[in-house]
Amino acid sequence: MAGQFNTQTPAPIAGALDDRLARGGPVIVVSQLVKAFVRFGSMVIMARLLSPHDYGVFGMAAVAYGFFQVGRDPGLTAMGVQRLTLEPKVADALFWLLLGAGLLQAGLMMGTGVALARFYHEPQLTPLLAALAGALILANLGAQFRVHLLRALRYPIVALIEVSALLGATALALIAASRAFGHWALVVLIFSQELLTTLGLVFAAHWRPGRWPGRAHARGLLDLAAGAAGAGYANYAILFYDQFFIGRWFGPAALGLYGRAGQLATLPGSVFFGPLTGWMMHALSRLRDHPDEFRAFYRRVVCGLMHACCPLAALLMAAPESFLGWLLGPSWVPTAPLLRALALGLFVLPFSFADVWVLMAMGASRRLLSWSMVKLAGLLLALIIARPGGLVAVAWTAAGAGLALNLASCAVIASVSPLRCGDFLTTTWRPVLLGAALGLALTTALKLGTPPAAAICIGGVLYAAIVWLWPSARSGVGELLALARTRRA
Repeated sequence: MAGQFNTQTPAPIAGALDDRLARGGPVIVVSQLVKAFVRFGSMVIMARLLSPHDYGVFGMAAVAYGFFQVGRDPGLTAMGVQRLTLEPKVADALFWLLLGAGLLQAGLMMGTGVALARFYHEPQLTPLLAALAGALILANLGAQFRVHLLRALRYPIVALIEVSALLGATALALIAASRAFGHWALVVLIFSQELLTTLGLVFAAHWRPGRWPGRAHARGLLDLAAGAAGAGYANYAILFYDQFFIGRWFGPAALGLYGRAGQLATLPGSVFFGPLTGWMMHALSRLRDHPDEFRAFYRRVVCGLMHACCPLAALLMAAPESFLGWLLGPSWVPTAPLLRALALGLFVLPFSFADVWVLMAMGASRRLLSWSMVKLAGLLLALIIARPGGLVAVAWTAAGAGLALNLASCAVIASVSPLRCGDFLTTTWRPVLLGAALGLALTTALKLGTPPAAAICIGGVLYAAIVWLWPSARSGVGELLALARTRRA
């Protein structure tokens, strides 16, 4: 029925998360593991079908696409999920505002295509951005249907839709790449994924939008979203500022190599941390009046994720040449020095998302925006200073500056939330220590002449054995699965 929506107010939490909300975490984690496997496999295959130049040209367009993606949803879907009640008229207003934002951002992206093509000296960017503009509209068309499903805590349905859409889009992209579509195969991947996801969300949600309800029902929505949008732009710039300038300074082939290194080094972030953002904000916002539970919940989730990040960081820093040669093929081995540098950020990856998760959950969007601007200014200054040293110097500078600023986020978060600086240390020191030990062992084994495959396998077995024998580390690995057993107090 048009305009129909769930207006039920969730019961207050007094001791634990709502059972279905708690179970949403493992569902998200499992779905992200499946998606990571699919993306990893497609990346391995497509790296052998496409050249660094193809990835570089697409990367120039993708930076702009990601930027306008922030503007297409200025915090409105997060607002829709987090609100305790969502009246039918407000839900309708959100749908039309999101669709309007998508159309506006798509138009702006198409309009900047010519300017971006001149900036990069790549005329192919104009049609690429025009095609990606359609994906923006499709994403916003299905956004409010996703809100409905998430408010109903139907996490498995959303996960199934997203995984199925990714599988279908990956198959189409691989066919396009095998038929010499070049960088257009990557456009096929994005566009078809948004199309299939939107169709699935519309079909699954028992809700249909009504007519525009008037400005009275939309009043305040955009004002509340303004701070989130500003912080979103700043955080996106923090994540991709280096790729924007590398394409201009060093050309598409260099950007292709740097982009693949960045993709591998931030894989846990794109697979786990980013998709968990909505769920974490939802959960933390419901625990904000229960400081002890707030801190315990954050520590549990982040500790489990850290045990996934740190071993990968050790592997990528110790043996990037072997990893790339086996994974992507000989043409990508020159990426190794870049990958070794950028993998440093994996050791503090949770802090890249902690400020967004916690500050938005606490309603401190202005604090988030101001801190994000400080981080962006520091990163840009470091990048400009490192430019004369070449591409590898830029990579090490970007990783080091990001590490320092992410650590500084702890003090900002602690100033407005129940979390304390000691909580960050508690959740990270064990996985960081184990990861560093693994990296040292791998480096030593390789220097002694051990075959890379054997060194990696032995290191993985030793890491697993230490985790199993160390009770605190073993409990950290099982924290995410433990969320599934959370019961209402």
